[in-house]
Amino acid sequence: MTFLTILFFPEIVANSASKFPFCFLADLQVKLGLSQKLTFDSRFRFSLSRFFFVCVIEIVLVSLSDSSPSVRKQKSAPLSQSPNIVISLEIRMANLGDIRDLSEILVDSFYSHRGLMFWIHPLLRLGISEDLRTRLKSAAPHYSCLTAIAMIDIPSAQKQDTAGVVEMTVRSNYQTTKAKESGGKVGEFSDYLYLSNLAVSQSYRRQGIARRLLLSCEPLALKWGYQDIYLHVLDDNEGAKQLYLNLGYNIDRIESYPNHWIVPRPNRLLLRKTLV
Repeated sequence: MTFLTILFFPEIVANSASKFPFCFLADLQVKLGLSQKLTFDSRFRFSLSRFFFVCVIEIVLVSLSDSSPSVRKQKSAPLSQSPNIVISLEIRMANLGDIRDLSEILVDSFYSHRGLMFWIHPLLRLGISEDLRTRLKSAAPHYSCLTAIAMIDIPSAQKQDTAGVVEMTVRSNYQTTKAKESGGKVGEFSDYLYLSNLAVSQSYRRQGIARRLLLSCEPLALKWGYQDIYLHVLDDNEGAKQLYLNLGYNIDRIESYPNHWIVPRPNRLLLRKTLV
């Protein structure tokens, strides 16, 4: 679901605010006067026409971008852009002061700059920033956002720069293959540790930063009492797949998108790494 659906259908957001990002746009929609008081019949016809309009727009936007943020293939840096050479790297917990830099990295890594996507980048950054702010303020016991801070050389001095990010949290979902092998029943719910939003700034690619971020999650996972880590990757993202396989991840499940017959997309691979 994109921001368009939420902007035009605040009633959906009101019923499922905990499930979708960019929920603050529902309030914005009301403030802008886009929510109208209509009779039941006229409201139904108006909502139906909005539904078809938004579906068409969303299909266009999806075709111009990639799939979900946690598994997208990161865009390659322009050939003319020379990477910054990292002298030292620090992996630490992110804080509220990092939100702007992290949201920039996530948008630039996971969303295309072509066509219509260029014009909605400010909204995407705003939405990601608000989501990050909410998660960082929540102080959930099993949530962590790690950021990579790079020390680089510039002509006059050395400076620190935000180079990458990864988020780790505990999710509850249907039994993973590992849980089933341990005696769980199909359809039962099970908690598992999940990594998402692994992204590295274009200026710092191919210097081992993604690897350092992934490895930094493992001691924290063991501290929380989890022996397995899960993440998603697109089947056609060969670079990311090779990185994960080299670090000991294995395929747990192959998933296809429900609407792949409308907008063709590669399968998602759920990967698992056993730490002990």
